[in-house]
Amino acid sequence: ATGTGSAAAPAAGTGSAVAPATGTGSAAAPATTAPATPKVIEASKDVLPAMGTVARPTVSRIGPSPRQAKMPGVGGSKDAINALFDELAPGAVARTLYEGDAGAYVLIQLIARAQPKVDEFDKTADAEIARMTAARAHQAEELWLKDRCDTLVKAGKIKPSAEKIRETDDKGNPAPTVYRPCMFFEHIDQ
Repeated sequence: ATGTGSAAAPAAGTGSAVAPATGTGSAAAPATTAPATPKVIEASKDVLPAMGTVARPTVSRIGPSPRQAKMPGVGGSKDAINALFDELAPGAVARTLYEGDAGAYVLIQLIARAQPKVDEFDKTADAEIARMTAARAHQAEELWLKDRCDTLVKAGKIKPSAEKIRETDDKGNPAPTVYRPCMFFEHIDQ
């Protein structure tokens, strides 16, 4: 086409200017550059270390179990325990993985949720209260005995008889004495 000093419109969708057609006037057209050749990405030739064997996932059914600070399968994961008792509906599978016992990852599904039965509790309540009372009494007695023993040792009122605690090796030579007064109360947690 012939024109009188106008540049041709760029081709649709190309975004580049086309040089003007022949004519008397001319507008300077921008210089076009050749498209860059794409870089070819090559795979690394590095030798990667061999992967160890990974145990296949297993399915374990655990429970029913009451809410505890540390639970079988999920360990002490507060997020997993909250999901089991507060978020998941019976039959639902959790949308996230949780870290369970010994660094294992677990995907949990709540099979069923049972509500406590007051009638069943009432049948065993008296026996359970008696058991807990006896356990607390035993612990209080042992703590009192340990405290009393330690107080008497510090006051110098308890001294073991040297001939009763003398220890010897296989040849009859004296061995260091291991016995200490009140040492049998050391297992008690205060």
